[in-house]
Amino acid sequence: MTMKKAKKSKLIVLLLAMCFIFSVLPVTGFAEAALTVGWQKDERTALSARTNVSYKYVLYSYRDANGHFYNNEWKKIGGKWYYFTDTTDKYNFSAFGRMAENEWVNGYWFNKNGSWTYKYRGSWKKNAQGYWYGDTSGWYAKSCWQKIDGKDYYFNAKGYMVTGWQKIGGRWYYFKSSGAMAALENVYLGNYRYYFFGDGSYYQFAK
Repeated sequence: MTMKKAKKSKLIVLLLAMCFIFSVLPVTGFAEAALTVGWQKDERTALSARTNVSYKYVLYSYRDANGHFYNNEWKKIGGKWYYFTDTTDKYNFSAFGRMAENEWVNGYWFNKNGSWTYKYRGSWKKNAQGYWYGDTSGWYAKSCWQKIDGKDYYFNAKGYMVTGWQKIGGRWYYFKSSGAMAALENVYLGNYRYYFFGDGSYYQFAK
C-alpha cells in the first residue's frame, strides 16, 4: 500500500469514528446548553471601596423560545406584569435586559419581586425650594432613597431631592447636580478626582 493510500484510509477511519461518537451523544444536552427558556439568573460580583471586599448580587432576565431577551419591554409571566430595562443596575450594564425591582421606571413602581402591582403613577415635581418625587395617590418620597429610571436619589426630611455631598446613615455620598448619586464614574471636585463605585463608595486621588 502506498503512503498516499495509507493516509487516505486513516482519514476515512477517523471520520467514521467521529460520526459514530456524535450519533450516540444525547442531542438534548447540546440544545439545553445552547438555549434555556424562561427566567435567567445572573450572579455578579462588585467591589465596595468602604470594605475593599467584593460581594455578590443577582440580576434576573427573561428569554423566550426564540432566544429573545426582553429588553425595554413589558412581559406578562404567571399572570403578573414585569418590565425589563437596559439601564444599569448601578453596578454593571445588563445587555440582556434586567428585571426592574424596587424602583420606578417611566412612572411605574415595581416591587421587590419585580412585579407591577401598584396602580398609582409617579412623576417629578418642582417648586421654588427644589425637586421632589411623588405619585397620583398623594404620596411623595421623604427621608429615603428612591431608584428612578435607573438612577439612585435621596430625598430629605422635607421631601426634596438632595445634591452635593451628603452624609446618610453614617456614610458619605456625592449627588450630582441632576440629583443622581455618583456611581461607576470619575468626578472632579476641587483638587481631587474621585472614582465612585456602584454603591456610592469612592476612592480619592490627587488631580
